[in-house]
Amino acid sequence: MKIEVRNMKDRQLLVISKLLDTEYLAINKLSHVLKVSARTIRNDVDEINQYLSKLAIPLISNKRGQLYFNLDSKEKEYLFHHLEIGTDPFLDPKKRQLDIIVSFLKAPQQVKIYEEQEKLHVSKSTMDKDMRQVREFLAQYSLTISTQQGAKIEGAERNIRTMIQQLVIENIDISKLTKESNIEGSDSYQIIAGYLNLQILRETNQVAKQLIHGGRYEGVSAREAEISILMTIWIKRVQEKQYIDDSQAFNWEVKDTKFLQSLEYLQKKFNLIVPRNELSYMVFLLKTFLGEKEVRLDKWNESELLTLRIIDYMSDVENINYNESEQLYEQLNYHISAFLQRQDNHIEIFNPLTEMLKTSYSMIYQDVANFFRTNYNKSVSEGEKAYITVYFSTYYEEKSKDQDFYYIAVLCNYGEATGQLLAANIVRNMNVEVVAVLGLQDINSLKKLNIDFVVKTIDEPTNSVPSFKMPPLPSQHDYQELKKFLVQRNIKQHTSLLRQNNNSTGNLIKDIISLIESQSQHDVSAQTVDQLINILAKYQIKIKESEVKPMLQDLLTEEKIQIHIKAINWREAIEKTSQPLLNSHSISYQYITAMEESVEKFGPYIVIGPGIALAHARPEDGVSKLDVSVASLEKPIDFGNEVNDPVKIVFVLSAIDSYSHLNILKAIVNLINKPNKIEELFDKNDKQSFKETLLGVTK
Repeated sequence: MKIEVRNMKDRQLLVISKLLDTEYLAINKLSHVLKVSARTIRNDVDEINQYLSKLAIPLISNKRGQLYFNLDSKEKEYLFHHLEIGTDPFLDPKKRQLDIIVSFLKAPQQVKIYEEQEKLHVSKSTMDKDMRQVREFLAQYSLTISTQQGAKIEGAERNIRTMIQQLVIENIDISKLTKESNIEGSDSYQIIAGYLNLQILRETNQVAKQLIHGGRYEGVSAREAEISILMTIWIKRVQEKQYIDDSQAFNWEVKDTKFLQSLEYLQKKFNLIVPRNELSYMVFLLKTFLGEKEVRLDKWNESELLTLRIIDYMSDVENINYNESEQLYEQLNYHISAFLQRQDNHIEIFNPLTEMLKTSYSMIYQDVANFFRTNYNKSVSEGEKAYITVYFSTYYEEKSKDQDFYYIAVLCNYGEATGQLLAANIVRNMNVEVVAVLGLQDINSLKKLNIDFVVKTIDEPTNSVPSFKMPPLPSQHDYQELKKFLVQRNIKQHTSLLRQNNNSTGNLIKDIISLIESQSQHDVSAQTVDQLINILAKYQIKIKESEVKPMLQDLLTEEKIQIHIKAINWREAIEKTSQPLLNSHSISYQYITAMEESVEKFGPYIVIGPGIALAHARPEDGVSKLDVSVASLEKPIDFGNEVNDPVKIVFVLSAIDSYSHLNILKAIVNLINKPNKIEELFDKNDKQSFKETLLGVTK
């Protein structure tokens, strides 16, 4: 009996390949790599096992979320024979598309699309999808694919070379490409290295080392690799007789410099026939990438003026004195000089970190973009703006870097739960300890606190205590503004480490609990926590129970409520209800697997009452913090509990200890005694009314 490839999905073939390459593989990791849900992976494994059982080949086993598929060499050969796919590794979509582009670049060899499809072992529909995405990628460089006599990439040669450079940067770490040991075992490295040629790479890498020796980039491995790739692409295209056309010709006089000497060495080494304009083009590129300035007075003057103008502009709009840094000026001036040369010759450079810089330093990037939009009369690429952002963000980080530890208070008028959420968010992003979370009614307490500054959500004066306003859910931009505030106000730590204040006792009791647990090697019970609260109360130390044992309303924010989700079975219901907790990093994928495996092992014990399920597992199974989420189902689902099925409402609880989740658990369990409330919740069509019904409150 033979299994035909069309009976297996391409993803299932990829699953087989991935599992055969390793001893075991976690379902969550595999689902992340293939960008599908864990449930989809499990379904694929079930279908694969059906095929394997017909072939009498050992099945894929699932042990607590880890997939095992161990075959000997004969079994592997037998499997590949029946799948009619050979023993070549399967590639994921991104690597397939990389392979397609590289195949179409290998002129004068002409590749038919169906030949590439056969080589990749994919279906026609998958190949069609890959080709659409390849065309979309090439269109960014004004390039197209001609299929008249075999597939071929067409467009301006300069654009093709720029595309290849970006393709290399996007798919691999170029600083490692020149090291042969890093190529083995990586599909992307193999594809790129197969096109660029390792021998050429090694030669250009040696030339790059010589070019940067003694210069400002000596020892910078990334720049060395970038120059190596640039020269290697040039050699490959010249070998293929793909030259810069006349409209792109560089007719400058090429002087006898180290750049020309290096290129002439490579020309002789690889027996190249190189037109003069090609040498001009490469000399220019090498000079700009290595920060060499043109001697022309007009360019020198323009570079100086533009550098001064952008530094003045950035200092003004960001209220940071960038002018005081001579190093920033010198580095930026070198870059601006090269940038102006590229502008004159219509050459764009690409920065592999552009998207990261636009996100992490959005304010600085946007200010740089605004400068060029309002003060420069030519279009500037995102890559250039990203490189300039690097110079300013580097200085910004150095200036704002403060080793002191800040003690702060949070003043929030949106409610205690929102204040606690803001506090937790700040702690994750800043080197601070939150001494107190206060409401507007507590504002007079600020003067009694030994704190460095206040983060507030309202326009309310805090007298002598420095304060900074932030929204309840800060963005990266807000944190950049906060760092700027700390630099401008020169706020330093000015209080001792001893903080004896009633408003900070939420941390006090947690510290006591931690001490007891560490000394006794046992978890503290809820009863012990209650006794501690009572003891502290005798000494006039008041503890807010919600800080130790939060209420359901403290944690159940709207993003953790889902209405009428579609689920075909209990597994999918748990997975979808868990998604908000994954998004907030309260749990990991491991926790979801543990919940499902517990149900498989112990039965539908999570169905705690008529129509209601409470999914949970152990803290050590992947919990990072106390949290809860809830979802109503579009259609009731049988979980296998004869008494309480079908389930209409699903909760997911992530507990971190034996006491902090008790109030939440009480609120959920109380629903069991109110079966009509389950029906009410099931009938709700919006989050606000659902929450009001669940908590018994109105907005």
